Amino acid sequence: MSDRDNLVLMYDTIFAQKGVAGTWQGAPSLIIDENPDAEIGFGNSKLIAESIVLKVRASEVVTAAKGDVVTLGMDAFEVTDTPRFDDRYRLVWCAQAKRLT
Repeated sequence: MSDRDNLVLMYDTIFAQKGVAGTWQGAPSLIIDENPDAEIGFGNSKLIAESIVLKVRASEVVTAAKGDVVTLGMDAFEVTDTPRFDDRYRLVWCAQAKRLT
């Protein structure tokens, strides 16, 4: 089995366990909603702010873009920056987002 195949199986397991059913631009998808703290520097000071990172498999969303709308249950989010791939095989999109509702 290739490294790529092993990574696909790993992501399938992670998304099955942590993914939440939602939609990405209307397409049904399993989405992982992460809320890591963002560290923002101001001179010698640092501010810790909430950030929202959404992850979705490229097999479910072929093209992700800034401005895409993502829904998770009753919550809606807008992708605020150009999404990037989270791995070298381009299997998972990673996108910064803001809450709309």
